[in-house]
Amino acid sequence: MKEVMVRAWEIARGAVVRFGGKVKEYFAQALAMAWKEVKEGVAVLKPSKFVVFDFVKRTKEAATAYHELNNARKTTQFGPAMQIKLEKAAVLASDLNKELKTMLALFTEEERNAMRAEFNSK
Repeated sequence: MKEVMVRAWEIARGAVVRFGGKVKEYFAQALAMAWKEVKEGVAVLKPSKFVVFDFVKRTKEAATAYHELNNARKTTQFGPAMQIKLEKAAVLASDLNKELKTMLALFTEEERNAMRAEFNSK
């Protein structure tokens, strides 16, 4: 069941990257598509490059936000609320990075290099 939901979110995120809009606008159809894959016995599919690119972008944004907060800590007074914000940013960046590594493990080295080159050329 969890795999179906994860796959539905991947499909919906891919649609947002490709066509624009919001994830929730695509989720109902994406869920139907994910269930269809399960019923037809489709093997676990690799996420589309659009989903990977979106994930890379989100991971970079989270890491940048963490580093900006960390640098601000060095130059300004940092109260307990900001420390909590910094810790949450660190956890988010770490979690996204782990998920990205798991996602990229589904691809061959050649495929990863091709996606890296295409992503960096944008």
